[in-house]
Amino acid sequence: MRQLAGTVQNSPPNPQEVEVSLFGPGFGECVVLHLGKGEWVVVDSCRDADTGLPAAIDYLQKLDVDLATSVRLVVATHWHDDHMDGLADLFRACRSAKFVCSMALNCEEWFALSEVYRGYLQAGGSGVDELRQTMQELKRRNAANAVVAPQFALAKQPLYVRANGMPAEVVALSPSNAAVAVMQAHLQQRLLPQEKQRRLRVPDLRENDGSVVLSMRVGSASVLLGADLEERGRPGLGWQAILDEYETDAKGYEGMKIPHHGSETGHHPQQWSRLMSQQAWATLTPCNRGTKLPTPEDCRRILSHTEDSFITSPRGLGKFRHPDAAVMKTVQEATLSIGIEPGKQGHIRLRRNALGTASEWEAELFGNALPLRRILHLVE
Repeated sequence: MRQLAGTVQNSPPNPQEVEVSLFGPGFGECVVLHLGKGEWVVVDSCRDADTGLPAAIDYLQKLDVDLATSVRLVVATHWHDDHMDGLADLFRACRSAKFVCSMALNCEEWFALSEVYRGYLQAGGSGVDELRQTMQELKRRNAANAVVAPQFALAKQPLYVRANGMPAEVVALSPSNAAVAVMQAHLQQRLLPQEKQRRLRVPDLRENDGSVVLSMRVGSASVLLGADLEERGRPGLGWQAILDEYETDAKGYEGMKIPHHGSETGHHPQQWSRLMSQQAWATLTPCNRGTKLPTPEDCRRILSHTEDSFITSPRGLGKFRHPDAAVMKTVQEATLSIGIEPGKQGHIRLRRNALGTASEWEAELFGNALPLRRILHLVE
C-alpha cells in the first residue's frame, strides 16, 4: 500500500474512486464512504474538535458535496454515546438519506427508554437522545409527505444496492436474530427504571450484541466495517454468528475498520483467516475514556495480521517514562499522573479505483492520524 503525505484534505474523489474515511477522536468515531459516482454513506457520528460540527458534515462540505442529495444512507451501528455525537444534526442535513439502525431497537422497550430519559438528559448529550431526535426528524419528513421510515438492519440484509454502471452494495452482516432477542431482553431488564427507581443517566450497557457490522463492495473493492461488535463465545452471537453465515467461497475483504477500538473483546481467532484477504489493511480509533484502548497487546495482535494498520490518533495518557531514575522517583512521590495528552482528532483516508486491484489502495493521514506501529512506544 502506498502512503501519501495527506496534505490536501479537500480533494474530492473522482467518480470511479472508492473512499473509506475514518474520523476520531477527541471522543467517538465516524466513517464516511464514497461508493463511486458521487454517492456517499455515513456510518455513526462524532464532532470535529475544531468546528464543533459533525465530522462528516465538516468533511463533505470541504469536498463541496451536496449533503441534501448525495448521501444515500446514514447508519447508526449502535446507540453508545461515542458513536452518536451529532447524529441528529447530520441526518437533518442529509435530507434525502435513509436512516439505518439495528433491528434490536425495533421494540416497545426502546421507544419507552427514549421517552423515560428524555426529561433527564441534556439535548444531544447521549446516544439515546441523538437517536430520539433522529426519529423525530423522520416523523417530520413523513408529515411533509416524504417516503421515510427507519430501516432496521438485520444480518444478510441489503441496505443499498446499485446495479447499473459500477455495481455497489452495502449489506448488514449483523445483528443476528439471536442477538436481537438478547439485546431487547437487556433493554427491558437492565435499562428501563424499575418501580420507585429514578435514574439521571442511561445505564452503561457494555455488550454490543446488537451492533451493525457492514459489508461494502463497490466494483472489485471490498471493505468490512466492524462497528463495535464483540465476540461473546456463544453460538448465534457476536463475530461467531457472522463467521457461521459467511460464504466460504466469498472473496476476502481488502480492508477492515477494526471493531471496539482494537480491544481483544472484538477479536475472533478466525476473523482474519476467513474474512480478510492476504494483503488487507486495517484502521481503528482509540478509546481515551475509562479503559484506554488499544493496549500494547492489541496493537501487536493487529500488526501481526497487517503492517498496513492506521489509527486516528494516539490513545491518551500512556505511561510516563524517563531515563533518569531521580525524575521517576520524584513523579511517583508527588503522586502525579503524567502521560501523553489524549490525541486530538485525526482522519485516515483510503482510496482506490473501484475497477482496479487491491494493490492500488492509497492511504492519507491527516491531523493526528499515524501508522499503528508508531504508537507502540507511546502506550507501553
